[in-house]
Amino acid sequence: MSNNEIEINRVPQEKRITVSQEGVKIRREGKPLSSEKQSIKADIIFIIDTTGSMDNEIEGLMKTCQEFAQAVTKRNIDHRMGIIGFGDLTISPSDKMTRFPLTKNASEVSYGFEKILNNYRTSGGDNVGESSIDALWTAVDGFEFRQEAIKVFLLFTDEPPLEPDTKQRTMNYTIQKFKQHQILCFCITKPDDRFKRLANETGASWFAISHDVNFLSILDQLFTKVVEKVEEIALKLPTRSTKPTIENGR
Repeated sequence: MSNNEIEINRVPQEKRITVSQEGVKIRREGKPLSSEKQSIKADIIFIIDTTGSMDNEIEGLMKTCQEFAQAVTKRNIDHRMGIIGFGDLTISPSDKMTRFPLTKNASEVSYGFEKILNNYRTSGGDNVGESSIDALWTAVDGFEFRQEAIKVFLLFTDEPPLEPDTKQRTMNYTIQKFKQHQILCFCITKPDDRFKRLANETGASWFAISHDVNFLSILDQLFTKVVEKVEEIALKLPTRSTKPTIENGR
């Protein structure tokens, strides 16, 4: 874990719920519910700008992530979800990255968004842009992905990327490496050709954040696209390592 990163503990065991194909069920005494072996695996990372202008988006994710988990489970997708929260690493004092571990428990993800909304906001500074490229690479390096799992990143920000990032990585380099290692990166952002390229060239989709459009309707479209894309490519992917080995260069 880097100096710019905070890892948050999970929600207490007694408060957890588990989503099964029959719906939401309570987990008793921290014991997992039995489930059938899933034929498709997906590890899904929410990478979200946690500056003040993103209140509506964070709240929307907090409200809908459990519904998303139920929908994914019903489509026979064995999924885990994690969160990266980010601001601007170039300001002084630097904003901190917030990381919630990958989990199959939807209530933990909802809890993560709630904690970000109430306790782990970032300032972003007065400059234009946030550290979205750093955040994407924190997602690559900060989680252990399962063998054969489809890697799905969902990037939410209303600011352009600070480029190059703090390790001199550019968007072009990031796109190249994500394509090479088959990381789908859906982008939900203000119009910016770099984000559009990142989404389109990794095989995902771009969605526009706008105060004129209901964000919950955007999430509904996004989650539908994610499920469709995972199902589309599931049988085409070769066996992959548990963690993408990607050189952290330019």
